[in-house]
Amino acid sequence: MEFGDFRLNMAAFQADYTDIQLVFRQGVVPLLFNAGEARIKGFEAEASYRPFGGLMLDAGFSILDDEILEITPVPGATATVAPGDDLPLTPSFQGNFSVAYEFELDDRFTITPRFDGSYTSRVVFITGSVPVIEQEGYFVGNAAIEFGVDDRWKIATGISNLFDEQYLIQGN
Repeated sequence: MEFGDFRLNMAAFQADYTDIQLVFRQGVVPLLFNAGEARIKGFEAEASYRPFGGLMLDAGFSILDDEILEITPVPGATATVAPGDDLPLTPSFQGNFSVAYEFELDDRFTITPRFDGSYTSRVVFITGSVPVIEQEGYFVGNAAIEFGVDDRWKIATGISNLFDEQYLIQGN
């Protein structure tokens, strides 16, 4: 029995940071100092499967566990974070998938519709997060169609953010 082509990549990692840059405040002025230690542990995987014909399935995910471990006091400034706080721009989960099928129209031409999507869990944008500028988890879907000629030329068109999801990409 033929099961098609399958590829799986996985990685586990840990990154330890010393003198990480953190935001402190002098009055209302935010200042950046190398003043802390942090750790990120993670696991990620991606898979690609071509079971039969022109069907193409792809998926991936990442899991992060991040933490500020220690804050170095800065004279005259107030820390905006504490040990145990999340690091900015490190969502605990991200996942993605895509489904496509390549139809052979004849010996020279193909057409491939595709749908893909990605989910990102809650994201904080600055250390010492401010809830009004945190982004809760969100899903973004996309659709595309590709026209191919002679396995040499391709032209594609698509719609990004098919469901018109609104989400923050930065906050301060």
